[in-house]
Amino acid sequence: MRITACSCRKATFLGNAIAPSAVRDPYTGVEPREMTKEDIERVIDEFANAALRAEKAGFDAVQLHAAHGYLLSEFISPHTNRRRNEYGRERAKILLDIFERIREKSRIPVMIKMNACDFVPGGLEVDEAVRIAKLLDDAGFEAIEVSGGMYESIYHNRYNVVSQKVAKSGEAYFKDYAFKIKDVVSIPVMCVGGIKSRMIAEMLPKKMMEGEVEASDCKSCNLCLTANLRG
Repeated sequence: MRITACSCRKATFLGNAIAPSAVRDPYTGVEPREMTKEDIERVIDEFANAALRAEKAGFDAVQLHAAHGYLLSEFISPHTNRRRNEYGRERAKILLDIFERIREKSRIPVMIKMNACDFVPGGLEVDEAVRIAKLLDDAGFEAIEVSGGMYESIYHNRYNVVSQKVAKSGEAYFKDYAFKIKDVVSIPVMCVGGIKSRMIAEMLPKKMMEGEVEASDCKSCNLCLTANLRG
């Protein structure tokens, strides 16, 4: 199956960073401009056009990236979305609008990756993530991948949330959130994060399937996250 992802960090038009609200990013130091209704409409169209291109290119599905502090993640987070209009009163509205616009142009299946928790003060918490997941299920999304955290999360933990969860659970540190979402939706729910052993994994990587290894060499040190942030 060929799947492509549609994502956007703080979107940029004409060289200016834009976001749901003008909330300064402590990692980059950037304070984006709050998006206008025209900006939002343009972003919705671009996601729909990208899905159409993916369908024409032969992909089997697309996945909207609404996790990790990227643009759609910022919309569903009360920390980064402080709008007072309809896109703030219902922070999931842009996801529903994108899905509807995709359906006007394409029949390609649409999945979503979303935060279950932002791990920042005033950010998205799991109870609201569960509510949003139910809206997405009702709208017609095909599957939900559960993740968590934003770049800013590292400033609110001794190391970072992933390391802390690993210390407590060992593997699959978002599984409890995924189960909470699965309890309220009818569509498939996927879980990411720290899945390293044959026992934990439901879908085995090639080396595990061929019996070459029993577990990943990953030590969950999250230096890969640090490298990504610096890059």
